[in-house]
Amino acid sequence: MSAADLVTPIVAGVVSTTVVAATVYATRAKAAAAAAEPAEDGPQVIYEHPLSHVIPATQPGESYTVRHWRAREEMQAEPPCDEENGGIRLRTLTDVMLHVRSHHPHKLALGRRRLRHIHEEEKVVTKIVAGKEVSQTKKWLYYEMGPYEWMSADEAASTSAKIGAGLVELGIKPKRDRLCLFAATSRDWMLVAHACFSQAITITTAYDTLGASGLLHSLNEAEVPAVFCNNTHIPTILKIAPQAKYLRLVIYDGEITAAQAEQVIAAHTAGDHQLRFVSLDSVIAEGTLHPIPRTHPDPEDLACIMYTSGSTGAPKGVEITHKNVIAAMAGIHGSFGHLLNDTDEMYLAYLPCAHVLEFAIETYALWRGISLGYGSPKTLTDASMRNCVGDIKELKPTILAGVPAVWDSIKKGVENKLRAMPRPIQAAFNAAVKLKQMSLIRGMNVNLELMDSVLFGAIKAETGGRLRTGVAGGAPLSADTQLFISAVICPLLQGYGLTESLGMSAVRVPEYGFATRNIGVPMPDCEFKLVDVPEAGYVATGNPPKGELWIRGPAVSSGYFKQPELTAETFTEDGWLKTGDIAMINPHDHTLTIIDRRKNLVKLSNGEYIALERLESIYAASHYLAKLCIYGDSEHSFAIAIGVPHPPAIKALAASQGINVAGMSWEQLCQSDVVKAAVVKDLAAIAKANALAPAEIPRAVILGDEEWTPQNQLLTAAMKLQRRNVVAKFKAEIDAIYAA
Repeated sequence: MSAADLVTPIVAGVVSTTVVAATVYATRAKAAAAAAEPAEDGPQVIYEHPLSHVIPATQPGESYTVRHWRAREEMQAEPPCDEENGGIRLRTLTDVMLHVRSHHPHKLALGRRRLRHIHEEEKVVTKIVAGKEVSQTKKWLYYEMGPYEWMSADEAASTSAKIGAGLVELGIKPKRDRLCLFAATSRDWMLVAHACFSQAITITTAYDTLGASGLLHSLNEAEVPAVFCNNTHIPTILKIAPQAKYLRLVIYDGEITAAQAEQVIAAHTAGDHQLRFVSLDSVIAEGTLHPIPRTHPDPEDLACIMYTSGSTGAPKGVEITHKNVIAAMAGIHGSFGHLLNDTDEMYLAYLPCAHVLEFAIETYALWRGISLGYGSPKTLTDASMRNCVGDIKELKPTILAGVPAVWDSIKKGVENKLRAMPRPIQAAFNAAVKLKQMSLIRGMNVNLELMDSVLFGAIKAETGGRLRTGVAGGAPLSADTQLFISAVICPLLQGYGLTESLGMSAVRVPEYGFATRNIGVPMPDCEFKLVDVPEAGYVATGNPPKGELWIRGPAVSSGYFKQPELTAETFTEDGWLKTGDIAMINPHDHTLTIIDRRKNLVKLSNGEYIALERLESIYAASHYLAKLCIYGDSEHSFAIAIGVPHPPAIKALAASQGINVAGMSWEQLCQSDVVKAAVVKDLAAIAKANALAPAEIPRAVILGDEEWTPQNQLLTAAMKLQRRNVVAKFKAEIDAIYAA
């Protein structure tokens, strides 16, 4: 029996049920929304809510302070200690490995896949060069990986202790020296980090895509004598070595080539600035031969100087103490730890460990006993694999975190596959999605297991089939994407945080009901308040309160490394972090909605403000655009959309407009005025559905014909938009649109 034969009999029932439910609940939803929204010009109303705690304002121009209900008396600084089952109190990160060894030594802790082979395949692509169509042959790489190999919690603790002892044997001094982690996310990244913590060695982090200049800046500013890197990064290390005046030890993961060996020998014997290159296996061997006791840091000692991805200039180092990280773990546990179980949870670790969100989640998972299976963006899905499945299908995770771009791509990938399906299946699927979304929004207790298994089963299988929790952070999440993923795959929780606040300061959990564009209340380790932004018309004492979001708590950093002026500008003397984000408190439950970055509020020539990130999260609903940047400035009265088009959707759109797609190159399709006009029309429809103001609707679109990546510097290593670089790349097109 085909899928169409199985699905067709339930189509009519699903569709009719959805239509009836839509009519009833849409009316109720509008009424409920109207009742919940306070009058803008009325007096400020402070509601009581059982899941949050409010402290009245004490300063003019500031809102009341909001806390998690668990932090009514005081903010949480440590996760609970399960002493009866071998748990150890966490005061510093040194205690994490002691805890896992005592509490759950036999659990699968860290898993990795070994690369078996890289397959090279040639493909012919067509481009327009100097106005002429040119065919080029390009090589594409595909990966063949082995199964996951696991290290138990006891083995992880033992190995990290050996690495720590080996570092000391090689001359790295506890409580004095620093080690830079310049490597891709991996099992060994985490082992080396905890090895450093075992000997009170401060780590510094640098994205492995940061480039030579960014790496050199972080090494010299932090006076780093040792670096851990992948073997593929050795050329970068050799390039900056003469200028890295403190660097004397390089620990590499993997095997080096004969050519690299010659360069390494030359660097080791060159002049006064000699570098020693040692494999990680050799460090472990040194530690095995020369075991030493752990060196315990103080909670206030620096655990990490975390360098940002540099989206706003030179990377800056955020000072993170052991106490900060332990408090962040307490916040995660107190906020949504109850959603996770202690038996079969698996987390797919593929985001950069140099990003604070990934670092915090992985450290919490290790402490909690959640298995960490490491993957890579290159090997995540089947698309880039040969003779094996991608990481997500191989691991079958129960938890997955991702920036909005990751979740957007999953949604659009499903939608594009759906368009190739028979119409009865499309109709049943779309109707089921609408009904499931409605049940989420209205909190309907409806048994939809049949639809989940029949209509959504194949999609769930694409993410391993066991996914129970998704977490989004790093940028605003599209409401359409959140609704779609939550209905079709698993609940998708919107989180919020900054490097300076240890990555996750808020998350909206199911107890608050489903809502989009809402980050929930603060985690139990911090508190929020809003402060007036008069130049943009945001009033913290208004109804509802709107203003710049400030955060305070034991997880919040005390400042930037060797940058006292920037520290004084960003942090107040009484511990508040000025986030630079504009937010709104939803008065009925004290949850927060992020409006935009303060620096991304653009005043157009007609005096109207537009919030760039907010608009980008809304227009992400367009299935024609894989990535998007909204541009506007004070010299012009309208905005422009700059985007990376989604090839299958754009080709289908072009065909629907009467264009002979087969006779055009990809670049020609992106330059087609007909295609661009159709995309602008689609954006206008999305704007109408979201009740956007005329100034918030792009009047023109620029379609780039190449992907935006960290490698071409249009995205950061954390997959965030490099806005200035995107605008610079398309400056000629922007100028031409405004000049027309």
